[in-house]
Amino acid sequence: MQVDRCVRCLAAVLALLLGGCLGDSLTPGGGDDDNCIPAIKLNPSFLTLAPGTSGSMHTTVTACSQSNQVTWIVTDTSVAKAFPVNDTTATIQAVKLGTTGIVASLAAQPAVVAPGTIFVQ
Repeated sequence: MQVDRCVRCLAAVLALLLGGCLGDSLTPGGGDDDNCIPAIKLNPSFLTLAPGTSGSMHTTVTACSQSNQVTWIVTDTSVAKAFPVNDTTATIQAVKLGTTGIVASLAAQPAVVAPGTIFVQ
């Protein structure tokens, strides 16, 4: 009986430690801010457009307690630019033939990025 009580006590202490130190989850976005890992994913990661047409790219953002606002950076002139529709979606307008890189980054943490490619053909 004494061993059983010690095992239950140890289990309770471990549950308190894990709950207090790790928060609700070990996944990005869960638990305490100290343990949250911001992430951003671009969907689709590439887009093929004809000149004069438009397409959309969306991001899935895990930004902890930070803003979900995304900064869109276009690296070439074969698209006009990425026009933010909301915090996680942008419309891309194709201008001329070429391949363009696009980067979606968290405004609150610019080092957290999702690269993509736009083919205009």
